[in-house]
Amino acid sequence: KPVIHSQADYDLSNAKQQYKQQQSFGRQTILQLGRSGDGAAQSSPNMETVISVVFVDRLEWDIASIQVYKDFGDGTMVVARCNKSNDGVVAVWDGRNHILVNIFQVNESRDVSIPS
Repeated sequence: KPVIHSQADYDLSNAKQQYKQQQSFGRQTILQLGRSGDGAAQSSPNMETVISVVFVDRLEWDIASIQVYKDFGDGTMVVARCNKSNDGVVAVWDGRNHILVNIFQVNESRDVSIPS
């Protein structure tokens, strides 16, 4: 007959101690955006402008480098890195109606919201 063990049967003190001592490398935020409307898929969004407006103008990131890859399948990919903190963003447009934005912040700040 099988023996059924509960969580209380295991010593979790080492695991809990290790968990308390963990330090995060950073915070990752992923945004999935969709475009709508009849002509949306027929025009290419200017991804470099999107990155510049959001991260430079609104969040005041000091962009060290920005690379635009227009031969990325049917769409476009933009990779940008912040100068001082090495925070980064990768934005991908699939060539149709979907844009994926992947933001990585080296510090663990939750303040990624765009000020109004």
